[in-house]
Amino acid sequence: MSAIPGIPMPFNVVLIIILIGIAEIVLSTVLQRKLGNPKKAREIQAHMNRVSKELKELVKNNAPKDIVSSKQKEIMPLANASMKLSLKPMIVLFPLFIFIYYVIIGMYLSGWQKYVINFIVPLHYKGFFIVFVLIVGMGSGVVISLYDRKKIKEKEKQIE
Repeated sequence: MSAIPGIPMPFNVVLIIILIGIAEIVLSTVLQRKLGNPKKAREIQAHMNRVSKELKELVKNNAPKDIVSSKQKEIMPLANASMKLSLKPMIVLFPLFIFIYYVIIGMYLSGWQKYVINFIVPLHYKGFFIVFVLIVGMGSGVVISLYDRKKIKEKEKQIE
């Protein structure tokens, strides 16, 4: 069934979608922080920042290519470790999102698919869920990223 513009979505359905979206964002954030080991990620990032600064100085001072190459080789394992830490939670989070989208939202609210909520364009219940999780999830991601960046700078100051 396609969404029919003009039939407003009942407030209780909007509220249920928002609550499920908030629960999904909180659960995803908690799992990402537990599985991703942010403390180790901060340490790796601080070490990468130090090595990158050293590399920039070497390039700036026209250091021999073998020294520059060795510094670049030092960064690669750190970048790989950082990438593994960030991708590890996605193995759990993506199936969780698909489960919520298709099973919980799909089955629980399937009777409401003819109703829409007027956002930028009329959205049916699944579209509204996606938009809500995307916007609020990105906002919470920015806040967490700023927090992590602050912690990385603190860690760098402690090391210096």
